[in-house]
Amino acid sequence: MVDGAIGVVLAGGFIIGSIGAAIGGHGLNLLAAGWIYLTNFLVWLLTLLLVPVLQFIADLLPEWILPGEAVATPRIPLDQPSITKVYALYFDMLTTAYDRGHAFQAAATPRERQTSLQQFLPGAPVAGITTAFNAACYGNIAAEMGLLSELRVGLEGGP
Repeated sequence: MVDGAIGVVLAGGFIIGSIGAAIGGHGLNLLAAGWIYLTNFLVWLLTLLLVPVLQFIADLLPEWILPGEAVATPRIPLDQPSITKVYALYFDMLTTAYDRGHAFQAAATPRERQTSLQQFLPGAPVAGITTAFNAACYGNIAAEMGLLSELRVGLEGGP
């Protein structure tokens, strides 16, 4: 397609220049002017044609691939209840830290934010919750329900 467009530009410029040379002695000036007008026309034509085509292609893309608004709630997998509880516990820990003034770095991994979370949640089992979350998130391994209950009680400040 690009080779065809270059050929059209070259042929158009040559034809316009040849006509200019036949009409008068200003063939080079007309050749340059022809190139400019032809190039402007082709850019305008491509823009006119490409914009609707690109819009059509964008309309065909699935909604998840397009940029959208930030999700207000954490994304927790709902199809696996044991994994869901681990995610919920971890995000409850993050919410509690946020409520206490923790400023999150979006690029930090769970392990990287573990130290700062411990400062905002003294006494909470941050390391245990982080380990359970990493196992569930990256290994699809659910923690035992008894351990999750203990971690939840520790997060909520119970006995």
